[in-house]
Amino acid sequence: MISQDDRSSTRPACWAALLALFAVAWGGTTAQPAQSAVLAGLGLLWLLAPARRWPSRGFAISASGLIILSACAWLPARWFAIEPWRRGLGHAGIPIPDTLSPQPHLSAEAFVWLLAGLGWLAWLMDRTRNTAARRAASRLLAGGIVLIAATSLLAWRAHFSPPGWLSERGFGPFPNRNHTGHVFALGGVLALGCAEDAMRRGWRQAVAWLGGAAVVFIALVVNYSRGGILLFAGAITVRAALIAWQRGSWKALALGASLVLVLSATVLIAGGATAARFAGGADSQVAFRAAIWRDTLSLIHNLPWCGGGLGNFRALFPFYREASVIQQSVLHPESDWLWLASETGWLGVIFALGAAVSVLWGAFPWPRGSQRPLRGAAFAAAVAALVHSGIDVPGHRIGSALMGLFVMAIARRDTPGLPDSRLATALSRFCGVGALVLAFLLARETDDAGRAAALLRSRQFPEAEEAANRALAREPLNWGAWFTRGGARACRGKTLESVA
Repeated sequence: MISQDDRSSTRPACWAALLALFAVAWGGTTAQPAQSAVLAGLGLLWLLAPARRWPSRGFAISASGLIILSACAWLPARWFAIEPWRRGLGHAGIPIPDTLSPQPHLSAEAFVWLLAGLGWLAWLMDRTRNTAARRAASRLLAGGIVLIAATSLLAWRAHFSPPGWLSERGFGPFPNRNHTGHVFALGGVLALGCAEDAMRRGWRQAVAWLGGAAVVFIALVVNYSRGGILLFAGAITVRAALIAWQRGSWKALALGASLVLVLSATVLIAGGATAARFAGGADSQVAFRAAIWRDTLSLIHNLPWCGGGLGNFRALFPFYREASVIQQSVLHPESDWLWLASETGWLGVIFALGAAVSVLWGAFPWPRGSQRPLRGAAFAAAVAALVHSGIDVPGHRIGSALMGLFVMAIARRDTPGLPDSRLATALSRFCGVGALVLAFLLARETDDAGRAAALLRSRQFPEAEEAANRALAREPLNWGAWFTRGGARACRGKTLESVA
């Protein structure tokens, strides 16, 4: 029988799982309406089902350090050594604020999402702390990802794009195939954990979950992303190693390695274009990724100890491009950890890793009867996701980040009997109200840069210049907005101003 306490904690965990799936299914929460809706959903969770206990001390210290470090973006720039690019912009007549962050408005937006991610993880650690909540959330997450993967396969075969899906290749909800692969891999590993958990109650449920994992694996192959397949295989290997350690038998590790070999052979034999990417085909891009990493390290080396401010990588990276110079712009450094280091310094990476280790440390020990199949699968998925974030940026996409943080919380052991805290509950509700207010403000924001470009194409030159001016007041290093404004001025006969 499920106790009243278990039932009351299961409902919030299920609503949270639905919110994470919603964030994935609505284009990975890349568009502004989806971001506003997800932020409002977080606010409602924190307000109506507030956290009742404080997170662990290690997590609280690490999260506080990361927050304080990120807030350095609003310190006066004169407190730090003047970077060459800042002097160059001054000589070119491009005005930027006197704060460390050259775009404090963008830093504020990124800061809100950093707080949201840390708050989400702290809330999950409290609300998925028992067996009933963990099992319900795991099944809902795994089943939802299986459903999304199946929908992706059907839409791909029918050449149909579901509403809100933004994939450039026509497969999956995310614009970037690597983010789609990341989420699918996490869901597939959770499905395997659900199969292992269900095996104790009957083989029929286990077979259904194994079938779901097979659907996810097929979707990973079709998705054309190496990262998702490697994450899936790596998580299986970690899970097998964990079982071998728990049972004191290396047969489980050998079995897991055999399964990984079978999956690898399947990809190489039947993977088509995906297999060619593993073989170093024309679309492998490994060398270019290494060049981006090299230039990013140069950027980090030349920035202050606390980085260049959240949200500024895209604007500052062009000043340090040498090895990765091509005609295309670079939106991110192909690594969550390098991205974080460029905006908060290496100390920010240490704090973030400290928070992650603190959360996963709560998974130990692994006594019998502590739901080891589900927790072990989530732990393996979380470890593999952390490694994958070193060579990709799933942590900077809201849909994939919420999913990754969820599996970290599921991996933790039961923590019954901890005292409730009225202050923690009050703080959770306060954050909920704040998130709702910020979601409303975010929904009211307009994309002035995009609007300026559209107005320029429709030959509405005065309106295009005004929209570009508003965009540059918010993002003074948005080079696209500068180009749009110059084009609008040139078409209005302001040739000298346009050239300047």
